[in-house]
Amino acid sequence: MALSLLTDTIDGLTVHDETMARTANAYSDAICTEAFVFEMAKQLGKSSAYEIIFEITQACQRKRIPMRQALESDPRVGAVMPKETLARLFEPRTHLGMAGTIVDKVLDKVASHH
Repeated sequence: MALSLLTDTIDGLTVHDETMARTANAYSDAICTEAFVFEMAKQLGKSSAYEIIFEITQACQRKRIPMRQALESDPRVGAVMPKETLARLFEPRTHLGMAGTIVDKVLDKVASHH
């Protein structure tokens, strides 16, 4: 029953890669904040890293400035993270993890039941 429902859902699904990429890029600031905490925590510890990123995100909202601008100009961030790392972490595709593998497994399973 559940697999049948999933199959029907997937059969009717249309993926719009360009729209997904545009949306991910538009929200990359929000998507990437956790990654910045983890990266900075390697040198500062999780609490300190979280506090810094929290302060920066709050300032961005108050001042209406882009997160990237705030992170690149904050000396606390610059002291522990090279600009190349910042650029990599702002790329939403960096944060996909195992998503592609998981989707492929689900699609293979659905295809094998057709």
